[in-house]
Amino acid sequence: MAIYVGPDDSQFGPEGADAVREAVEHGGAEFSQTPEEAEAFVWLGGPDGLAGVLHDEVRWVQLP
Repeated sequence: MAIYVGPDDSQFGPEGADAVREAVEHGGAEFSQTPEEAEAFVWLGGPDGLAGVLHDEVRWVQLP
């Protein structure tokens, strides 16, 4: 399962997103560079940007 972690410009900053990406990879999941390729999201941003990146193939979203 490809997981997108972002956005980088969230309140957690790029370092926070990088730490979550590392945890995703250590957990055995594949990290997706873009939301379009992802089946799951770890969404670090606010609600305003989420609707614009969701698509029919997304199976779940983790919110902060």
